[in-house]
Amino acid sequence: TFGKTMGAGPADLVGPEPEAAPLEQMGL
Repeated sequence: TFGKTMGAGPADLVGPEPEAAPLEQMGL
């Protein structure tokens, strides 16, 4: 589900689910 946590982030950060990425990749 792209865009749920990251908003419209860079496409290279999109994995199976943005929520599954480490916080550093989410830009938080």
